[in-house]
Amino acid sequence: MNQYRVLGTCVLIILLNNAVGAQSATVWDPKFYPYCAELGVPGLEPRSFPDQVRMFKEAGFDGIGFFPIWIGGEMDRNLKTADEAGMPVYMFGLIVNLKADEPYD
Repeated sequence: MNQYRVLGTCVLIILLNNAVGAQSATVWDPKFYPYCAELGVPGLEPRSFPDQVRMFKEAGFDGIGFFPIWIGGEMDRNLKTADEAGMPVYMFGLIVNLKADEPYD
């Protein structure tokens, strides 16, 4: 009888351990995306945003990241283009100048 208690306890511990482990197990799944800094390269004509999104999707990236951040209507157009292509934007970059001559409004 004592053997069955020990065996039952072991089985219960194993089952509980598997149930808790299955719920708390997380898989690290980082997204792989290019980060484009459009600062210009002498002699190269920059590609349009839709061309860049299409190129990155065809290359198999999970999404995109861009610098500099777009302001106004250009942001809306670019985010819509990325959404339509199924390419989430994971990162934006911007420059903050704390010593500007004139404040930005």
